[in-house]
Amino acid sequence: MFGGNPRTILFKVIRKDIKAVISDILTTELLDTLIKKFSIKNTDLLLIKSQIKDNFILVYPTNEINICRDVDDNRVLEAAVEGKCKWIITGDKDLLDLKRYKNIKLERHLWI
Repeated sequence: MFGGNPRTILFKVIRKDIKAVISDILTTELLDTLIKKFSIKNTDLLLIKSQIKDNFILVYPTNEINICRDVDDNRVLEAAVEGKCKWIITGDKDLLDLKRYKNIKLERHLWI
């Protein structure tokens, strides 16, 4: 459904070139967005869930972060911290404005 940088990153994850982290909350948000924006069928949702399970590292954040005005952005940071990520690749301007959170770089593009 997505092209450009999101597609490139997804293919790198599937090929195991990079590791990607996701949490239950982020998975739910992604699936809800796909349903609302693209009217995804249940069979496709099950396939996407399976692909996430097979290709992403599922983390369960234990520390709450409240530095972003958008609560959903805080959930991204929580997953990244729990997953010991080096980068968050995002198009979200508020997250990009942070530039860095702890040891995590926030960038628009993956440079590897």
